[in-house]
Amino acid sequence: MKAITRTTLSSIAALTLLISGCTAITDGVRPEQQSASQNLNDLECTPESLLDPNGAQRFIVDWNDGDRASLEDEMYQGVALVKYTCEGMQVLRSCAQPGDYGYRASNSQKTQTMQIADAISAGANFSSPTAGASFQAVFDQDRALNLAYVMVGSRTTSVKDISRAAIDRAACQGATHFVYQTQLGAFKMASGEKGHAATAAEVFGYGDADASASSSREVLSADGDARACAYASPGDADAPQGCGALMRVSILPITN
Repeated sequence: MKAITRTTLSSIAALTLLISGCTAITDGVRPEQQSASQNLNDLECTPESLLDPNGAQRFIVDWNDGDRASLEDEMYQGVALVKYTCEGMQVLRSCAQPGDYGYRASNSQKTQTMQIADAISAGANFSSPTAGASFQAVFDQDRALNLAYVMVGSRTTSVKDISRAAIDRAACQGATHFVYQTQLGAFKMASGEKGHAATAAEVFGYGDADASASSSREVLSADGDARACAYASPGDADAPQGCGALMRVSILPITN
């Protein structure tokens, strides 16, 4: 819908961007790749370690669709509250506080792949410090998690602090943090051969890369359409349709 309402020149530019973006992925161009198992220490999770005044930034690609939808609903109502413990991050429903979120488009699309090779790495990157247990069956088979994502923008609230005294609903008193920012785009996570630097094409399943890798790849989680993200531009007032999946959150602690 967005591309149709623009001028003919803008439509041609968007189509060109879409084609070039898909070609780059199909040809197997590797975006910046990260190894999530580098330089990580096996640190024990404690409640104190989760209360850093600077908050935390975590991928939520390990959440199910219902949990991500609940976060979207809470952010539509106001500033979302979460309970963040060593067991994981939980959205508190019907607990949104006064405030809203504004969208800011990225200056350029950010496409990356990341391989998570062990439970420690999963706990360091996903929504729960113990998230690795959920994927232990994958790691036990000497396989890894390959995450590919395209980030086109973020939603950020102007709220800097929320005090516990301001939370008047009893069911919401268990909140430990509020969602300060979410990063938007598209992602797919699949299991794959450990040590193989998968391209975005292999993980997203584009072109010839899909046929060559499909027999050894199991999709574990996905949201958004990476091809729709090709329509994103720095002047956008919102993420392109199909490219607004919540991928990563930044949370700040509630003050006492």
